Amino acid sequence: MNELNGMKNNAEMRTFIAIAIISALGVTSRSLLAPVEVRFLETLTSNTTLIGARYSILALFFGIFSLIIGRASSKYGKKPFLIIGAVLAAIYPLLFAASTSIYQYIAFTIVAAFGGAALEPLLSSIIQDTLKKNGARGKYIGFYYALSAIMGSAGAYIGGALADAYGLKAPYYAVAAVEMIAAILAIRFILRFEKKKVHPLERQDIEKREILFSLKYILKDSALVFHLILQTAFDFYGSMKNIVYPIAIFAVAKSNTATGSVFAAMGIVAMFVLPAAGHYIDKKGYFSGAKIGYLILGISSLALAFSDNLPMFFLFASLFAVGEAIKGPMTGVIEIKRIKNSHRTELMGFYNAHSSFISIISPLFAGALLAFMPPSKVLLIYSVFLWLGLFAGLIALKKK
Repeated sequence: MNELNGMKNNAEMRTFIAIAIISALGVTSRSLLAPVEVRFLETLTSNTTLIGARYSILALFFGIFSLIIGRASSKYGKKPFLIIGAVLAAIYPLLFAASTSIYQYIAFTIVAAFGGAALEPLLSSIIQDTLKKNGARGKYIGFYYALSAIMGSAGAYIGGALADAYGLKAPYYAVAAVEMIAAILAIRFILRFEKKKVHPLERQDIEKREILFSLKYILKDSALVFHLILQTAFDFYGSMKNIVYPIAIFAVAKSNTATGSVFAAMGIVAMFVLPAAGHYIDKKGYFSGAKIGYLILGISSLALAFSDNLPMFFLFASLFAVGEAIKGPMTGVIEIKRIKNSHRTELMGFYNAHSSFISIISPLFAGALLAFMPPSKVLLIYSVFLWLGLFAGLIALKKK
């Protein structure tokens, strides 16, 4: 906790700690499902294209809701959306567990998408506002993600173990319990920190902004363009992980617990790397961090495609987690430094929407590929796309 002494006042420290805990609980809930969700979906349908469509629909509605809520919260405030999101987050796991068909599951996905869009961009906006004037912002973001990594590691292992011990629905009930705790904490701690009212003139300015305001804002800043290119490549690869990784691991290990162990290992590695990565980015800059992080992501993604046993997959998935750990603070620092506070919530909504729209295509593509090729070949194809994004980002950086 002494590492947090750089905060200017107690209110900032409480805000930072509260959001870090709530976000970590959210990561825990997603990690509980990561090793088993696609396996549960396989009990509802054998159609891998429909399974992929579920993730694409989640991305589509998350993107739409993120754009709408990002602008609306700038106009009306974050409080009502945070309350709604916290409540829905505790409900949707129970709806998923009660599903008896893939179509029911997809319908309930829309509820989950709204809940996520009402929480994630707004929490990101608050944490970045809190760190805006802090010179050690990279280090704090590192600790922020490290806590999430710790909780995510535990969640992934527990999710796989619960599925093996009590069935594939058990992790969903665990998610509901975790999200209920997060909802109580959000309502109790986070919401009371938002005291700022939106000025009528500022509200009028928001209403006059065109729908492409966020995109034009990014295109005017070469650093944000560089960030957007690399983020696009990572989103395309990352959005297939929850589909292809569990299938690839289960194919060689025949165990949900083993699948959870790989996800847990990735979180443990990230937990140790994140604080150091944040400190490095504070010292060397986000461009240097981006080049190193994405190079590691590219190398490890290629190695994963050729991993034909559990130890190899375990090793290179952990290396991939190192790249992800470097990417986390880099993303936070570049957004904090290059985006004005008055535009932050709307821009966070755009980034979430952009990631979601990329993720619409990726899971559908992965599901279609899995219908006629093994998961290792799918991983190779996605690795190629990741490398193409890396080269495009480096070209954009040279033109900066």
